[in-house]
Amino acid sequence: MSFYQYVFEKKSLRLKFEGRTYDFKEFESYTSKIETELKTLKPQSGQFLIFKHTNHILHLALLLLCEKYELVFIPVFEGTSDDEYASLIHKLQPDILVSKNSQ
Repeated sequence: MSFYQYVFEKKSLRLKFEGRTYDFKEFESYTSKIETELKTLKPQSGQFLIFKHTNHILHLALLLLCEKYELVFIPVFEGTSDDEYASLIHKLQPDILVSKNSQ
């Protein structure tokens, strides 16, 4: 069973990120919203998804959705210089780039 399946079949998830607690229904709604946005990009198995400077709840939602859509998940964490980030983008030529902070 995949992590995605486990989380969404269990339906008893309680998460606390950045001082906020999410129950399963809130997390499911949040992830559904992100999935709707992701679907507009027509993700295909094996594509690279890179994200930078996103919040923790978005990080988890993207991780789960990358597993569901068989995308290669590449997070860029705080502390990565602009030059390192630009080099990574140049080398990998990602299909999907997420660079916003959304809640």
